[in-house]
Amino acid sequence: LAHQQSSEDKRWVLKCPMHLGFISTILKVFPKGTRIIWTHRDPKSSIPSLCSLFQTMLEMHEAGDIALDEVGKTTLDFWAYMLQRADTDVSALGSDSASTLGHVKYESLISDPVGTVRGIYKAFDWEFTSEYEQALTNYIAKNKEERASASKTRSSKHKYSLEQYALSEADISEQAGWYSKKYL
Repeated sequence: LAHQQSSEDKRWVLKCPMHLGFISTILKVFPKGTRIIWTHRDPKSSIPSLCSLFQTMLEMHEAGDIALDEVGKTTLDFWAYMLQRADTDVSALGSDSASTLGHVKYESLISDPVGTVRGIYKAFDWEFTSEYEQALTNYIAKNKEERASASKTRSSKHKYSLEQYALSEADISEQAGWYSKKYL
């Protein structure tokens, strides 16, 4: 990917949840001064969302029925492992953590996206201009309109639940309760 980029400095956005378990690797590969923003979402909602993503991938590549209970167990085990890896990598940063890693609560990002981004910029000592704020505000407004328009043409909203994947809140708490206590 870096080879395909122009020589102009640009911020990269890696949004795949799988990147989370490789913070130390990312910091070794990307240039000095790389910043990572870890968005924290309640595992009771993020795990079924990830299960749904994995279910979709399996349906595209597997013949036959997909055992949703297996998707749930495997996803929970995998994600608990990835959260632990990320936490270990963050702990290893030590005093560099504050200048390298920002923490954002998903709920804050959803409820106040501009304020959350402003906070990220402040934490990393990046310039947050009025022009950028206006661009963000315009993008968010346009995105809301597009989502509202798209939802009118869809027959149903994408839904998923813990129960759909044979998981419970107790299962999540057992494997990821430490994460919720530490980061949420």
